[in-house]
Order: sequence, then C-alpha cells, then structure tokens
Amino acid sequence: MLTQWIVTSYKMLVEVALWLFVVIGGLVGANLGAIGNHGFLGFIVGAAAAFFGMAVFLGAALVLGEIHERVKAIEAHLKKTG
Repeated sequence: MLTQWIVTSYKMLVEVALWLFVVIGGLVGANLGAIGNHGFLGFIVGAAAAFFGMAVFLGAALVLGEIHERVKAIEAHLKKTG
C-alpha cells in the first residue's frame, strides 16, 4: 500500500520540484541580471536555463510516470473488455 502511494505521488512531487526550481532559477537570474540593469531578461534566461536543466535530469522520471499511467489504462481496458 505504501509503495503504491509513493508511485502515485511521485509525479506530483516531481512537478512541484520543477516549478520551484524554475522560479528559483528565474530569481537567481534576475539577481544576476540586475547587476547589469537587465533584471527581467535575467529572470527569463534563468528560468529557461533552470527548465532545460531540470528537463535533462527529471525528464526520464516523468516519461516513466507517463508510461506507468498508460499501462494502468491498458490494464483497466483489458479487464473491462475481457
């Protein structure tokens, strides 16, 4: 039961981590950009860099979560039809 809860909540936890990392990356970029009077541009660049960085590191985990959901849907469909 606990392992099933962990599997189902993992995707949500990764999603929250992604959003937090993008916001933190944007704020760091804004602070660095403010040094040269380009705060907003720094925010955009920092958020984009954080997004792509997290996509590299957590992209595989999200793909596995999507595969898990599709397999569950196939199992439910097979039980229903057959």
